[in-house]
Amino acid sequence: MSGAAPRPLRLWPSPITAASVAAAGLRFEAVQLDGDQAYWIEGRPAEAGRCVVVQRDVRGETAARDLIAAPFSARTFAHEYGGGALLAVGSRVFFSNASDSRLYTVSAGEQPQALTADLGGLRYADMSLDRTNDAVFCVVEDHRGGSVVNSVARIPLATGAAETTVGGNDFYASPRVSPDGTRLCWLTWNQPLMPWEGTELWVAWLDCDGLVHDAELVAGGPHESIYQPSW
Repeated sequence: MSGAAPRPLRLWPSPITAASVAAAGLRFEAVQLDGDQAYWIEGRPAEAGRCVVVQRDVRGETAARDLIAAPFSARTFAHEYGGGALLAVGSRVFFSNASDSRLYTVSAGEQPQALTADLGGLRYADMSLDRTNDAVFCVVEDHRGGSVVNSVARIPLATGAAETTVGGNDFYASPRVSPDGTRLCWLTWNQPLMPWEGTELWVAWLDCDGLVHDAELVAGGPHESIYQPSW
């Protein structure tokens, strides 16, 4: 017997803390493949929940490596619950940074470079690269006015300035450029619907300047939910 003084119920000391238990609970999301490289976002409780972009070859012949160091954290708060903070294509990574909500680009062995300006109040998510016109299409959530405005925007890599291409509805998601760079699809829905209740899938043509025209509703409606469109 240790002779320790008795303690009230639930007040017994323990070497196992909540922090030590949570530290082992890595979170994985946004897994993407680009050629022979795999990318993902790794949420790390031991780093106060920082979300790190990780790269590794698909054969596992080299060790996984972090592409962004602290204080960068790949997370977006678009639609409040986030998602779509990473795009890996052509050995280049685009990510939304949690602290300032700006889009950044990074390649292995380099420091992240800001793509968008520090305007404040803009959140970016769900990127897709238009290789033909060297631009990124993404969801933009604008909090700078009296009400939140969502849209699909085009961001030329040369300027980093978001240009609204699709707007007017309450919510947008999954803008995706076709492999040949001639078309763009996206999802949209309006309140009070939730995306698992009713969404619309639209497809439009992209002209030689990457601008949207001749948009057409191809599936979905108030009683049908469309999810994860791709080409």
